[in-house]
Amino acid sequence: MTEIKLGLDIDTFAGALILVSNRTLSDSEIMKDTSAVYGSVEIFAMDVFADVFALHRDRVIRIGTETGDVAEEWPSPSAWETDMINDRRAVGQTFLKMWEDANGKLPDGHRLTPKMQIVFGGEFTIENMVSMPVQTILDFRTDIVRQIRGLPDGARIMLDTQ
Repeated sequence: MTEIKLGLDIDTFAGALILVSNRTLSDSEIMKDTSAVYGSVEIFAMDVFADVFALHRDRVIRIGTETGDVAEEWPSPSAWETDMINDRRAVGQTFLKMWEDANGKLPDGHRLTPKMQIVFGGEFTIENMVSMPVQTILDFRTDIVRQIRGLPDGARIMLDTQ
C-alpha cells in the first residue's frame, strides 16, 4: 500500500473534499471494474459528489462513481494538487456552498447525489441534489454501474431496484 502525502490542507476545501481509503469502496463494482482495467489503485480522496481520486502508479485518476468510468487523469499528485487549489469547482466547493446556502450544512459522512442521476438525464442543479450518507450513495451507484455496464449511450434500460 502506497502512502499518499498531500501537500495541501484538506480543510481549505470547506468540506467539499474528504479523505477516504480503498475500504470505502472495496466491495463495489466500481472498484472491481477500475481494478480490472487499471490494476491496483489507491483511493485517497472523495469530492462532494462522491467521485473518488486514486493513485495509479505515479498518476492521479478521478473515478466517476455514477458510471464507474475514469473521468480525468493527472500526471502526478503535485499536478492534481495544483489543479485542485487553482479551481475549487473541480471538487464541487462552489456548488457545495450554494447547496448549503439553500439547504443547511452538509452532515459529516454525507455527500451530494442527484435525485435523478445525471447518467439518466438528471440536471446538475441545486434542486436536483440531495444529501445522503456516502455508503448509501456508493451502494446505489454500484448497482447502477452493474446494470449499465457495456450499454451504448442512449440505450433504453429498465432498472432493477430490488
